[in-house]
Amino acid sequence: MNLMKFNKVKHKVLHPGRGNLQYQCRLSDELTENSPAEKNLGILVDEKLDMSQQHAFATQKANYILGCIKRSVASRSREVILPLYSTLVRPHLEYCIQLWGPQYKTDMDLLQQVQRRATKMIRGLAHLPCEERLRELGFADGFLRGNKAFDPVSHSILLGKMSSAQLDKSVIRWVSNWLTGQAQRVIVHGVISGCSQSLGSVLWPVLFNIFINDLNAGVECTLSKFDDDTKLGGAVESLEGREALQRDLHSLESRAITNCMNLNKSKCRILHLGWDNPGYTYKSGNERLEGSPAERDLGVWVGGKLNMSQQCALAAKKASRVLGCIKHSTASRSREAIVPPCTALVRPHLEYSVPQYKKDIKLLERVQRRVTKMVKGLEGKTYEEQLRSLGLFSLEKRRLRGDLMAVYTFLKGGSGGEVLISSLWT
Repeated sequence: MNLMKFNKVKHKVLHPGRGNLQYQCRLSDELTENSPAEKNLGILVDEKLDMSQQHAFATQKANYILGCIKRSVASRSREVILPLYSTLVRPHLEYCIQLWGPQYKTDMDLLQQVQRRATKMIRGLAHLPCEERLRELGFADGFLRGNKAFDPVSHSILLGKMSSAQLDKSVIRWVSNWLTGQAQRVIVHGVISGCSQSLGSVLWPVLFNIFINDLNAGVECTLSKFDDDTKLGGAVESLEGREALQRDLHSLESRAITNCMNLNKSKCRILHLGWDNPGYTYKSGNERLEGSPAERDLGVWVGGKLNMSQQCALAAKKASRVLGCIKHSTASRSREAIVPPCTALVRPHLEYSVPQYKKDIKLLERVQRRVTKMVKGLEGKTYEEQLRSLGLFSLEKRRLRGDLMAVYTFLKGGSGGEVLISSLWT
């Protein structure tokens, strides 16, 4: 028996659709209130199922952060403004696009106005037209980006695979009608690009996953797929293991040809893991694949020795560069001016790495030590006293705290670990 209580205050009923009858619902003996819009995974969804309200909130939040940057940063150089905008402001705007594309021109213009404001802040570009400012900064005038991986996909093969997956015929017919005649072009200074499929930001990953779903059929080794990136791996301890891996490479290439797709062989690399790896060579078709000492996967660099030293070094370098920008662009050295930007911009780079060796732990901790030294009034204190005065933990303690919370949640099978660990830690 689970001794839990429903929070009836937070229970709401959302009636999506224009012709919804809006029946009343009850939770026990109480009527559940109706709601015109609800937030789910950070997205506001209303009864009409359009994203105008979400775009308005995202624009408001992005404008607020952009105003904070404008008031708190003295420098107007490209090197200072651009990283802050790309890190703090633009994700709010792109979060709308990645999940649901803007449906109305007013929503598109609303999002674009924020980016135009950011470009006007940079010294030396205010007199240029908006298009030239965006081109100078390497931005596109628009957030809608098509998926290059989906461009060469054969529609007939895709529809055939949807039929093989036993999807509803009405869904297949709807997708077929939606794909027919959908194209887009880009015009820059009178030069017109070629046509490509214009796919919404929600549908293309779903359709592409259906398209590549049978890629691992007949594959002996381990195959992992993420969007248009495919990884093939296996334990190779003898020539038989090497031949099995080579057969799978041939199988993937033949399947790509069958699906009218081309493998980007210039990006294909072989990563040999382990100390005693024989380092066999492999081919894709008639081309020999190059070996690589390290590869980046989901933002993490993994080397042949499977340690995190390279990732820690790159994270410390990037965090130090961001910290230097904050130091040179912020005149004040008060706690209120230094700690929030360093917590938001510097610490995430350090925490994304998991150091294994003492030298890596010291390397990451040294960056946070620089942060505490920047705060006025803490010059004569030790590092531990500085952290205590700022209400911060060392990176090592934060990693331990995160591990304890994860273990507590795993053992108890629910949330609440953060509250318990926080009270124990203080």
